[in-house]
Amino acid sequence: MDKKSPIKQDLNTHLTFSINKEKFSINTRYVLTILEYREPTQIPKTPEFIKGIIDFRGEVVPILDLRIKFEYQNNVKIEKDTCIIIIELEDKSEIYRFGTIVDRVNEVLEINTEEIRTPPEMLTNINHRILKGVVDLEGQLTLILDIEQLFKEDLVTIAEAKKEFTQP
Repeated sequence: MDKKSPIKQDLNTHLTFSINKEKFSINTRYVLTILEYREPTQIPKTPEFIKGIIDFRGEVVPILDLRIKFEYQNNVKIEKDTCIIIIELEDKSEIYRFGTIVDRVNEVLEINTEEIRTPPEMLTNINHRILKGVVDLEGQLTLILDIEQLFKEDLVTIAEAKKEFTQP
C-alpha cells in the first residue's frame, strides 16, 4: 500500500478514513502517503497516543494513534485494515512529518464545499474546534478534521520525540 508519490494535492480533495466506526476526512494536501501498518519502535516517557517511531524513506517519523487521541481506548486493536497515514504539516516555517494510525482508509474523493455543514456542538466526543465541518457521504456523516488544529498542541512533542532518536 506504500505509494511512491504524494496523493493528489487539491484543496477540495479529501482522504476519508474510519476510526471506531466513525468516518473522518482530511484534506489531501497534508497527506504524503499511506502505509500498511507496521509496529513502531516505542519511545519511553512519551504521551500514550505517541506509539513510537518508524523509518520512512530514510527519515525517523513519529507515529501517533488517533484512536487514543480521540479517547477510543476501548477499541484500539490492530486489524488487517489498520494503516498509517503519513502527514506533513508546516508551522512557523518548520516542517513536521509524522504518521497517524487509523482503523482503515476508505477513499480519496472530491468534497463540494457547498455540501459542508457546520457541525453541531454535541456531535461527537471530539473537541469541536478541530472540526472544519460535516458532510453527508452516501448517507453517512463524515467529520472533516482541521488537521492543523488537531495537532497544533502536539507539534512540540512530535519534534522532541523525533529529536531524541535522531541526535548522535
